[in-house]
Amino acid sequence: MAAMVISPNPIARSLTTPRRSPSAPPPLATPARQSIRHRTPTSFPNSDGWRERRAFQRRVEPARSSTMAARPQLLVSPPPATTMAMIALVLLCYFPDSAPASLLDHPLGDLLGKVGTANATAPAASAAASSKTAAPAPSDPAAKAEREKQMQQLKELEAQGREYTKANGLVSKTNFTGAYKGMAREFVSGHNAARARYGLAPMTWDHTLARHARRWANAMRKDCEFKHSGSKQFSESIFRQRGHFNATAVDAVYMWSDEERYYDKATGQCIGGHDCGHFRLMVLKRHTKMGCARSECFKGGVFISCNYQ
Repeated sequence: MAAMVISPNPIARSLTTPRRSPSAPPPLATPARQSIRHRTPTSFPNSDGWRERRAFQRRVEPARSSTMAARPQLLVSPPPATTMAMIALVLLCYFPDSAPASLLDHPLGDLLGKVGTANATAPAASAAASSKTAAPAPSDPAAKAEREKQMQQLKELEAQGREYTKANGLVSKTNFTGAYKGMAREFVSGHNAARARYGLAPMTWDHTLARHARRWANAMRKDCEFKHSGSKQFSESIFRQRGHFNATAVDAVYMWSDEERYYDKATGQCIGGHDCGHFRLMVLKRHTKMGCARSECFKGGVFISCNYQ
């Protein structure tokens, strides 16, 4: 027995189904997993040319997605034309002088040549300017004349001293320089030997003090006068011996150490009004540095100066 198929009520179907215009195309079947990106206004059937646009989207969208996945879009936009022009100008300013001639044949060759010339001449100009700035000011003519006069007097005194020493049979072992090898060691060891007897720390040699002593000793070469420099920056002991050039640092230290018999260790002063100032400076506790010099007088004799701090 055949089954009977009951068709729905045509009136009810007309009420539930929306009316459609006879000229409108049939509705497009929506895919099950259609992305939101595809549901643009151009996808609806009421738009003109919807079939062509829909077919184009189906062809282009997969290819575009694969291309973007393989080569993602740059996040930084290309620089504008003004930025590129500034970069080119900076490169031109640092264009080397040793560029090949083929580059200078470019329409920018004139500009490159000017830039290279400017780079080559700038250091010379700056050097000339710095040399002008660093040039010393002209000295005072009066001071220059005074220095020349002093040098001339010194040369005359040296000539007289050599004649005097030759006439009197004197011999300078230092060739009138006053200094000899091991002189500084003799001064330091002689002073520290005296300080060790009083339990004091040794002194060290100081070049600044020695330079001041040398200046004063050289100033005393003219007449070998027994005179202090009068400086307030340091303590000073002097020694003089006339007649020959044989006195050394050992002789000066021995003469100063001979004053120890008049030195009172308890009070640090001299006894009975005797002079012990040279030895007192040798063993003064606050002295830690020393510097000495020796000079030979023009008419015979030795002058020695020692400074302490």
